[in-house]
Amino acid sequence: MLDIRKTGASSNNAFGESISLLWTRRFGTFWLASLLSNIGTWAQQVRGLEHDAETMQAESQSVEASEESLHLTQINYQAGLINYLQVLAADIQDHQAKLSYLQAQAQRLQDTTALFVALCGGWWSAADVLSVGTH
Repeated sequence: MLDIRKTGASSNNAFGESISLLWTRRFGTFWLASLLSNIGTWAQQVRGLEHDAETMQAESQSVEASEESLHLTQINYQAGLINYLQVLAADIQDHQAKLSYLQAQAQRLQDTTALFVALCGGWWSAADVLSVGTH
């Protein structure tokens, strides 16, 4: 069997090496230009994620407070100290706090996705994406 890698002429090998070197240099230059142009975007995305973490922490505390308030309101209702409308109001506040927490979580996921896109698209390759569609 003929092995092309071992029988190529030296001029062909030199040509292949120069093409490889040129490609590496171009890819490296492209990568560096992309890196420099995206640093500001990355910094904004990271600041956004920090803000999202603070928002989620605040919303988490709000959920805990609303759950405790609902629990105390239910105890007071069972003891006959308040009417049922107050229980419904506390229940609505509890659901609103949980909804706000979920909205903050969704925002954090969107910002995480935006950071992956800013980091040049993520971790997958085109071949991986195409092969998933063919199975």
